[in-house]
Amino acid sequence: MLCIGNASIITHNLPAINGYIHVINRVLAPSRSDLPPEPPTVMALLNSSSSFSLFRKYALMYNLSEHLGDLDFTLLLPTDEAVRNHLSRTNSSFLDSDVFQYHVILYELLFPDHLHDGMLKSTLLGPDYQVQFHLTDKNQTAVNDVPLNGSFIETQYGVVIILQQVLKVRRNRCSKQVSLQSKGRCSDCGGPPRCLFNYSPIREQFPANMKSNCLYRKRVGRRRKYVPGCNINCLRHTTDHSCCPGFYGHECFKCPGDDRSPCSNHGQCQDGNYGNGECHCYEGFHGTACEDCEPGRYGLNCSSKCSCDHGKCDDRLTGSGRCLCYKGWKGASCSVEIRNDACGDVCDENAK
Repeated sequence: MLCIGNASIITHNLPAINGYIHVINRVLAPSRSDLPPEPPTVMALLNSSSSFSLFRKYALMYNLSEHLGDLDFTLLLPTDEAVRNHLSRTNSSFLDSDVFQYHVILYELLFPDHLHDGMLKSTLLGPDYQVQFHLTDKNQTAVNDVPLNGSFIETQYGVVIILQQVLKVRRNRCSKQVSLQSKGRCSDCGGPPRCLFNYSPIREQFPANMKSNCLYRKRVGRRRKYVPGCNINCLRHTTDHSCCPGFYGHECFKCPGDDRSPCSNHGQCQDGNYGNGECHCYEGFHGTACEDCEPGRYGLNCSSKCSCDHGKCDDRLTGSGRCLCYKGWKGASCSVEIRNDACGDVCDENAK
């Protein structure tokens, strides 16, 4: 009798469209030694590495395991060096709870091949606080402008992505509860006002002596007919998911520029849910994020104008406004022609 593993083949060579079928008398199961080891829990991972001891301390302080439970998650895990740099830069003695929660994404397993340009994910801090995955100008995947080097670790229920910097908390949505008025249902003027769906009337009773303003169907004897009635407006409670200042579009992407400095504070971003994120630069400034002076201007405010008749100006924000003269010209504004070159065309182009 033919066998495979610990099972015997009781019927063999049954033809199929794309092969043959063999019927066996037992279910085959792999040996436990052949199975890959179970991934560690996130706390076991933090305990096992000296590179994440600081984040482990805050994970215990803020009850990370209780938040995660057995839910799917992605943890954006900064190294100890990243945490120390953050505390030094912000002059803090500990990692703030909001910053900690901003590094946790629930209900998502974000492996590197799942990330794409423009992806936004809500964090444990709430749906108004999202992280954005995007491509840098070097075509490298980043999250909130922090480049990812591809390091990730799979744990029980989750994925850990290693960060070399602590993320700055961004609130890209400024959601708020709003009440919208809509027309109510026509009903008996002597009864309570009625609304569609689960809307609520703007008042509990119709005003005294209110005159009929609508018709509704009512059973009269064996027939239904339209009779005079009343209606008042109802309130529909909903959430307005508007973008915060400095964020734009339906997804509330960040405007060009640094955090809290849209358009480098040198222009006006077309933000809001209907904005396109374009920076309208103030006079003298230039660039996608108004990050520099327009050609021919220089200085911190880009208010100084170059004056180079026959030369190139040292312009831009850090420029001095000095003229670098073209060959054959000299002077502060490169306006003096060099007619007799006694040096035989070997002098520096700015030599007198």
